[in-house]
Amino acid sequence: SVAEDGSIYITAKGLKLQGDKENDEDDEEEGEEEVIFCLAQGQLSVFVEGFKGLQGIVIREGTLLAAARGLKKEKNDKGGIFKIPIQSDGKAQSNLA
Repeated sequence: SVAEDGSIYITAKGLKLQGDKENDEDDEEEGEEEVIFCLAQGQLSVFVEGFKGLQGIVIREGTLLAAARGLKKEKNDKGGIFKIPIQSDGKAQSNLA
C-alpha cells in the first residue's frame, strides 16, 4: 500500500538471516511472526510487527489498517482489523509487539 507521501508499506513473514534454511523446524513449530515494513526515501524499516495470519493492509487518511487473524503475543485473539496511526515521521504511533 502507498501512503500520500509516497512511502510504500509491505508485509512479510519475519526476517531470515543469510544462511538460514528455508524449512527450519523451529520456525514451523512456533509460527512465524508477520511484519509490516515501510520503504521511505530508499530506506526499509520495520513499521510494526507481531501479527499472525496477516491478510492485507490499506492506508486511509493517515492510518494503516491491517486485517489479521490476531497478534502473536495473544494466544486467544480472534483477530480483526487493526488501526495503526502513521505519525508525521512515518513511524507507527503504537507498537503491537
